[in-house]
Amino acid sequence: AGVRQAGMNGVKRLYAQATAGTTAYIALRGAGFAPYSTETIYVADSPRTLGAEVSMREQEPADTWAIHQLYNASVPRDVLYAEALTSHAWDIANSRRPGAQHLCGWLTEDHSGVGAYVRVTSVGGAHGIEVTFPPNAVKQGSALLDAVLRKLRLEKRINRVYISIRGYQREIEPTLARLGFAPGLTQELLVRYTAVQIRAVTAEASLQHIELGDRVPSQ
Repeated sequence: AGVRQAGMNGVKRLYAQATAGTTAYIALRGAGFAPYSTETIYVADSPRTLGAEVSMREQEPADTWAIHQLYNASVPRDVLYAEALTSHAWDIANSRRPGAQHLCGWLTEDHSGVGAYVRVTSVGGAHGIEVTFPPNAVKQGSALLDAVLRKLRLEKRINRVYISIRGYQREIEPTLARLGFAPGLTQELLVRYTAVQIRAVTAEASLQHIELGDRVPSQ
Protein backbone atom coordinates (compact mmCIF):
# COMPACT_ATOMS: atom_id res chain seq x y z
CA ALA A 1 0.00 0.00 0.00
CA GLY A 2 2.86 2.37 0.83
CA VAL A 3 4.56 1.69 -2.50
CA ARG A 4 1.30 2.34 -4.37
CA GLN A 5 0.74 5.61 -2.53
CA ALA A 6 4.31 6.73 -3.23
CA GLY A 7 3.90 5.93 -6.91
CA MET A 8 0.66 7.92 -7.10
CA ASN A 9 2.52 10.86 -5.55
CA GLY A 10 5.19 10.75 -8.28
CA VAL A 11 7.95 8.85 -6.43
CA LYS A 12 9.95 6.76 -8.91
CA ARG A 13 12.22 4.79 -6.55
CA LEU A 14 11.99 3.62 -2.96
CA TYR A 15 15.04 2.44 -1.00
CA ALA A 16 15.40 0.14 1.97
CA GLN A 17 18.13 -1.53 4.02
CA ALA A 18 17.80 -4.86 5.82
CA THR A 19 19.98 -7.73 6.94
CA ALA A 20 19.59 -10.74 4.64
CA GLY A 21 17.40 -13.51 6.04
CA THR A 22 15.59 -11.35 8.59
CA THR A 23 11.82 -10.91 8.72
CA ALA A 24 12.18 -7.34 7.44
CA TYR A 25 14.25 -8.54 4.46
CA ILE A 26 11.71 -11.23 3.58
CA ALA A 27 8.86 -8.72 3.80
CA LEU A 28 10.69 -6.23 1.59
CA ARG A 29 11.40 -8.87 -1.05
CA GLY A 30 7.74 -9.86 -0.95
CA ALA A 31 6.81 -6.22 -1.58
CA GLY A 32 8.91 -6.12 -4.75
CA PHE A 33 12.18 -4.70 -3.43
CA ALA A 34 15.32 -6.02 -5.16
CA PRO A 35 18.90 -5.96 -3.76
CA TYR A 36 21.47 -4.01 -5.74
CA SER A 37 24.46 -3.95 -3.34
CA THR A 38 25.62 -4.79 0.17
CA GLU A 39 26.87 -2.45 2.89
CA THR A 40 28.96 -3.06 6.00
CA ILE A 41 29.05 -0.50 8.81
CA TYR A 42 32.46 -0.38 10.54
CA VAL A 43 32.71 1.10 14.03
CA ALA A 44 35.55 2.48 16.17
CA ASP A 45 35.44 4.38 19.45
CA SER A 46 39.06 5.56 19.32
CA PRO A 47 40.31 5.18 15.72
CA ARG A 48 44.04 5.19 15.17
CA THR A 49 45.85 7.07 12.44
CA LEU A 50 48.75 5.84 10.36
CA GLY A 51 50.39 9.14 9.45
CA ALA A 52 49.87 8.77 5.69
CA GLU A 53 51.07 11.72 3.63
CA VAL A 54 48.47 13.12 1.27
CA SER A 55 47.67 16.50 -0.22
CA MET A 56 44.01 17.22 0.42
CA ARG A 57 41.70 20.18 0.53
CA GLU A 58 38.20 20.90 1.81
CA GLN A 59 35.29 20.61 -0.59
CA GLU A 60 34.07 23.82 -2.21
CA PRO A 61 30.66 24.47 -3.83
CA ALA A 62 32.21 24.29 -7.30
CA ASP A 63 33.44 20.70 -6.69
CA THR A 64 30.04 18.99 -6.80
CA TRP A 65 30.19 18.10 -10.51
CA ALA A 66 33.75 16.71 -10.28
CA ILE A 67 32.82 14.62 -7.22
CA HIS A 68 29.81 13.29 -9.10
CA GLN A 69 32.07 12.21 -11.96
CA LEU A 70 34.31 10.41 -9.44
CA TYR A 71 31.24 8.59 -8.12
CA ASN A 72 30.24 7.58 -11.66
CA ALA A 73 33.70 6.10 -12.21
CA SER A 74 33.77 4.33 -8.81
CA VAL A 75 30.54 2.29 -8.62
CA PRO A 76 29.27 -0.64 -10.72
CA ARG A 77 26.80 0.10 -13.50
CA ASP A 78 23.85 -1.58 -11.74
CA VAL A 79 24.42 0.68 -8.71
CA LEU A 80 24.43 3.73 -10.99
CA TYR A 81 21.08 2.70 -12.44
CA ALA A 82 19.55 1.90 -9.05
CA GLU A 83 20.61 5.09 -7.25
CA ALA A 84 20.33 7.46 -10.24
CA LEU A 85 22.10 10.23 -8.32
CA THR A 86 22.64 13.70 -9.72
CA SER A 87 25.42 16.11 -8.78
CA HIS A 88 23.08 17.67 -6.18
CA ALA A 89 23.73 14.61 -4.00
CA TRP A 90 27.20 16.00 -3.26
CA ASP A 91 26.12 19.56 -2.50
CA ILE A 92 26.93 20.42 1.12
CA ALA A 93 25.74 24.04 1.05
CA ASN A 94 22.35 23.24 2.63
CA SER A 95 24.03 21.48 5.56
CA ARG A 96 25.41 24.78 6.80
CA ARG A 97 22.01 26.17 7.74
CA PRO A 98 21.37 26.76 11.47
CA GLY A 99 20.30 23.55 13.19
CA ALA A 100 21.44 21.26 10.38
CA GLN A 101 23.86 18.40 10.90
CA HIS A 102 27.44 19.45 10.34
CA LEU A 103 28.62 18.08 7.01
CA CYS A 104 32.00 18.55 5.38
CA GLY A 105 33.94 16.95 2.56
CA TRP A 106 37.60 16.44 1.74
CA LEU A 107 39.18 15.45 -1.54
CA THR A 108 42.45 14.73 -3.28
CA GLU A 109 43.20 15.61 -6.88
CA ASP A 110 45.31 14.07 -9.62
CA HIS A 111 45.85 14.60 -13.34
CA SER A 112 42.32 13.34 -14.15
CA GLY A 113 40.48 15.43 -11.54
CA VAL A 114 39.23 14.35 -8.11
CA GLY A 115 41.08 11.17 -7.15
CA ALA A 116 39.29 10.31 -3.88
CA TYR A 117 36.61 11.86 -1.69
CA VAL A 118 35.60 11.58 1.97
CA ARG A 119 32.42 13.06 3.41
CA VAL A 120 31.91 13.40 7.18
CA THR A 121 28.57 13.93 8.94
CA SER A 122 29.03 14.99 12.56
CA VAL A 123 26.49 15.12 15.39
CA GLY A 124 28.23 16.00 18.63
CA GLY A 125 30.98 13.43 19.16
CA ALA A 126 29.55 10.90 16.68
CA HIS A 127 30.81 10.97 13.11
CA GLY A 128 29.63 9.09 10.04
CA ILE A 129 32.09 8.74 7.15
CA GLU A 130 31.62 7.83 3.51
CA VAL A 131 34.65 7.28 1.29
CA THR A 132 34.61 7.24 -2.53
CA PHE A 133 37.50 6.02 -4.64
CA PRO A 134 37.71 4.38 -8.08
CA PRO A 135 38.78 0.75 -8.59
CA ASN A 136 42.53 0.14 -8.18
CA ALA A 137 42.92 3.43 -6.27
CA VAL A 138 42.54 2.04 -2.76
CA LYS A 139 45.88 3.53 -1.64
CA GLN A 140 44.69 7.02 -2.49
CA GLY A 141 41.34 6.45 -0.75
CA SER A 142 43.05 4.96 2.32
CA ALA A 143 45.52 7.85 2.61
CA LEU A 144 42.73 10.43 2.39
CA LEU A 145 40.65 8.57 4.99
CA ASP A 146 43.63 8.45 7.35
CA ALA A 147 44.27 12.18 6.92
CA VAL A 148 40.61 13.06 7.57
CA LEU A 149 40.58 10.94 10.75
CA ARG A 150 43.74 12.69 11.91
CA LYS A 151 42.06 16.05 11.34
CA LEU A 152 38.98 14.93 13.27
CA ARG A 153 41.12 13.92 16.24
CA LEU A 154 42.80 17.32 16.30
CA GLU A 155 39.70 19.46 15.86
CA LYS A 156 36.65 17.62 17.21
CA ARG A 157 35.45 15.50 20.08
CA ILE A 158 35.27 11.83 19.07
CA ASN A 159 32.97 9.40 20.88
CA ARG A 160 32.39 7.01 18.01
CA VAL A 161 33.09 6.88 14.28
CA TYR A 162 31.05 4.91 11.74
CA ILE A 163 32.28 4.13 8.21
CA SER A 164 29.96 2.76 5.56
CA ILE A 165 31.68 0.42 3.07
CA ARG A 166 29.89 -1.02 0.04
CA GLY A 167 30.49 -4.55 -1.20
CA TYR A 168 32.51 -3.27 -4.18
CA GLN A 169 34.85 -1.35 -1.81
CA ARG A 170 36.14 -4.34 0.16
CA GLU A 171 39.73 -3.74 -0.87
CA ILE A 172 39.88 -0.98 1.75
CA GLU A 173 38.93 -3.33 4.62
CA PRO A 174 42.57 -4.15 5.63
CA THR A 175 43.18 -0.41 6.08
CA LEU A 176 40.11 -0.13 8.30
CA ALA A 177 41.42 -2.93 10.51
CA ARG A 178 44.75 -1.12 10.92
CA LEU A 179 42.87 2.04 11.84
CA GLY A 180 41.06 0.20 14.62
CA PHE A 181 37.66 -0.33 12.98
CA ALA A 182 35.61 -3.51 13.38
CA PRO A 183 32.61 -4.61 11.29
CA GLY A 184 29.35 -4.00 13.11
CA LEU A 185 26.47 -4.63 10.70
CA THR A 186 26.18 -6.00 7.17
CA GLN A 187 22.97 -5.35 5.28
CA GLU A 188 21.46 -5.47 1.82
CA LEU A 189 20.64 -2.27 -0.05
CA LEU A 190 17.33 -2.65 -1.88
CA VAL A 191 15.38 -0.62 -4.41
CA ARG A 192 11.76 -0.74 -5.52
CA TYR A 193 10.64 0.97 -8.72
CA THR A 194 7.10 2.31 -8.74
CA ALA A 195 4.57 2.51 -11.55
CA VAL A 196 1.63 4.88 -11.80
CA GLN A 197 -1.63 3.77 -13.39
CA ILE A 198 -2.67 5.87 -16.35
CA ARG A 199 -5.92 5.94 -18.25
CA ALA A 200 -5.49 4.49 -21.71
CA VAL A 201 -7.11 6.54 -24.48
CA THR A 202 -8.77 4.26 -27.03
CA ALA A 203 -9.52 5.63 -30.47
CA GLU A 204 -12.74 4.14 -31.81
CA ALA A 205 -12.47 3.23 -35.48
CA SER A 206 -15.16 4.63 -37.77
CA LEU A 207 -16.84 2.22 -40.12
CA GLN A 208 -16.17 2.88 -43.79
CA HIS A 209 -17.80 1.23 -46.81
CA ILE A 210 -15.21 -0.29 -49.11
CA GLU A 211 -16.16 -1.67 -52.52
CA LEU A 212 -14.33 -4.85 -53.45
CA GLY A 213 -13.69 -5.74 -57.07
CA ASP A 214 -14.03 -9.16 -58.67
CA ARG A 215 -11.51 -11.75 -57.58
CA VAL A 216 -8.63 -12.20 -60.02
CA PRO A 217 -7.22 -15.72 -60.57
CA SER A 218 -3.74 -16.09 -59.20
CA GLN A 219 -0.98 -15.88 -61.82
